[in-house]
Formats: sequence, C-alpha cells, structure tokens
Amino acid sequence: MFRSIRLKLTVFVILLLIFTTFAFYIVTVKIQNKTILNEIIKRAETSSKSAAAVAAYSLVSGDSLGLDHIVFEGRSSNNDVEYMTIVDKKMRIIAHSDIKKRGEVLKEAEGATLKKDGNGTVVREISFSENKIFEVYTPILFKGKSLGSVLVGVNQSVLLKAQSFARGRIIWLCASILLVAVISVIGISVLITRSIQELALGVEELEQGKLGRPLRVYSRDELGRLTESFNKMSRTIMEQQEEVAKYTRQLQTLSENAPFGMVMVDKDGVFKYVNPKFTELLGYDLEDIPNGKTWFRKAYPDPIYRHHVISTWADDLAGFKSVDKGPRTFTVTCKDGPETFITFIRV
Repeated sequence: MFRSIRLKLTVFVILLLIFTTFAFYIVTVKIQNKTILNEIIKRAETSSKSAAAVAAYSLVSGDSLGLDHIVFEGRSSNNDVEYMTIVDKKMRIIAHSDIKKRGEVLKEAEGATLKKDGNGTVVREISFSENKIFEVYTPILFKGKSLGSVLVGVNQSVLLKAQSFARGRIIWLCASILLVAVISVIGISVLITRSIQELALGVEELEQGKLGRPLRVYSRDELGRLTESFNKMSRTIMEQQEEVAKYTRQLQTLSENAPFGMVMVDKDGVFKYVNPKFTELLGYDLEDIPNGKTWFRKAYPDPIYRHHVISTWADDLAGFKSVDKGPRTFTVTCKDGPETFITFIRV
C-alpha cells in the first residue's frame, strides 16, 4: 500500500487540504457567528434606545397611552422581539407588550452580561420560557434624571437562522474550494510524477536488458534533464553491448575455426568451453571434462605423473601475473586411450 510516489504525494496533499479547509471553516464560522450576534444585539439596542428616548416625554407628561403605544409598536414591528416593557425606578411595570403584566414588579432575571455601555445600556443573555434570549436594558433619562428603564427581550431564532444560513453557504464554499483543489492536486501530481514513473520504468527495462526504447522527456526542468541523461547512458550501454557482442561473435568464429585446441576455465576450475579442434585432438568434450579435477584424472591417469602436472600448474599459476613461465608440454591420455604430447599455453 502507498508504494507509488504519485499516490503518496496525492494523499498527503489532499489530507493537508482537508485539514486546512476544515480549519478555515471553523475560523470563518466563528467570525461569522460573532458578526451576526453583534448585528442582532445592535438592532436590539437601537430599538431599546429609541423606545427610551420617546418614553421619557410620555413619562414626564403622564401619557400612559403613549407608553402603551411605544411597547405595542416596538413588539409588533420586530418579529424577533419577545417582549418590551417600561418600568419605573422601583421596577414596577408601567407598560408591557403583555398588558396583563401591567402593575407587577419586574424581577431581574439572572444571566450573563454580554455588553455594557457607558450610557447605562446593558445587554444580557437570560432564560425565557425554556429558551435563551437577549435582554437589553436601557435607562430612561430626562435632563440627566432617571425616570425608569426600557427592557427589550429578543429571541435567538433570527440568530440561529442567520447562523445556519451562513454555515450552509460556508460549507458549500469550502466544499467547492476543496473539490477544485483536489482535482488540481491530482493533475499536478500526475505532471510531477510522470517523469519519475518514466525513469522508474526505464531502470526496470535496463535491469532486464531492454534498451530499445528511449524514455519520453515530459519537461525541461531537473527531471527532464535527468531523463535525457538516462537516455544518453542507455544509448552508451547499448552501443557497448553491441561492441561486446560483436567481439564475442568474432572470438567465437576464431575459436570454432582455430587450428589448435582451446579451453576456457573460470576461476573456480569449471570448464566453460572447448573448441572443436580440442575435441578432435583429444576426444574430450564438456560432458567428459566438466572441471579441472575430472580433467586431471582422465588426462593423467598415472597418479605420480598427475601430481607432477598439478604441481607444475600450481607453481605457474602462483607466479602467473609476475613471471611469464612460457608454454608447458605434457603427455596427455586421449579419451580413446592413446597418449600424445600436448603443448599448453596460458592466455
């Protein structure tokens, strides 16, 4: 699994893109939620402050009908407003969007304070009918004197709807960006790795001895230059192999038609080749003498003479690189029995 460099690169970059996109989504949603919350609170503050400004004149003039009109208009003009109430300094309800609560003493609900202005306006999040709402408290002032306050309760349905709508749009945006990015990554991965795959295939063919096809050069960058260098190296190897094959054929022709016997022996004493003249002179072929031990036993059946020949060969081989011992002539027993004198020359 994951043995292909293209697959590794694609999976790594896609995982990185997914992580980055997810992080972008989380940060964007948080910023968007905060922006929407601030806008809703700002609207509630504006409504509460406007009501407090108008209610001041109605309180001074004792216009209770005007106060009822203020809370009625404030409640009916905004669907997200749960209630609007006007209270005096002792928190007794003077006007309320629910007319049944007029005259009651308003108990302050517990909640977290979200915002507090210098003019006395306070925004809190409180519990209301098993739900959370925003309550905006604004003092009613007339010539610097406090006459009471306006409280506006705003439900969070608008906030939740706006946040849900924004999240949906952000999800679609992130998904679209991720899809385009994945397609681009796959395309870029193919462009980058196809030269590497071509080189890997060329190395496999070279290892198997297939040198006929030059590799395709896809680009002029480092990988392209490396591919060109590989093609030059392959051509050189192919030319050298052709030269070696040519010399091998020539050597084989010479050995097959040589007027003297020839034997090829490897470093382990294994006979690799005997030419036809050798077989003609002595009668032995490769099946008869597969190695040096068998050769000495058959060619020199007399143990004493065989020991002499082996010792001579051993001494010559020990000094082969430094001293030229010249040819050696020994009496060799042929395959069919008769003996003959053979001169051996090492090459």
